[in-house]
Amino acid sequence: MRPRGLAWCTNLVGDAEELVARAQAFIRANPQVKQPWDEKDYKIPGGAPSSPNIAQGLVVAAAMLAQRTRGLYPAPEAILACMVEGAQVDFDTALRIESRYLAKLMVGQVTKNMISAFFFDLNAIKSGASRGASTREVPRWKATRVGILARG
Repeated sequence: MRPRGLAWCTNLVGDAEELVARAQAFIRANPQVKQPWDEKDYKIPGGAPSSPNIAQGLVVAAAMLAQRTRGLYPAPEAILACMVEGAQVDFDTALRIESRYLAKLMVGQVTKNMISAFFFDLNAIKSGASRGASTREVPRWKATRVGILARG
């Protein structure tokens, strides 16, 4: 197991050509390097989506997701679907499934609308665009005194 973080990266390279050369040298020196999921008999810890405990949790997860997002955010639904589909196939196919879900989300209209609303429109509001052209020259008001009303 390799240490976390960048502490294990002691041999940094200067440019892309040196990186490729070192990567090829590593591959030649370690031709049998495999990850646990590269093995044919690899099983996902906790079980596959078809196991009874996991399947029951997925039903609850889907219901909770629908309640929280009300169907307005496609990314959480895509993540859940991608997780379930990817857990039923080999690792390379799972990566392909994940990349297709991501690509579909990235070019979708909902994503474009959210980027516009949460980035461009919000920045325009913060810069004073909603104040109107005639009031942009007026400095922002800052409270200097506070009055407290009480009923006794």
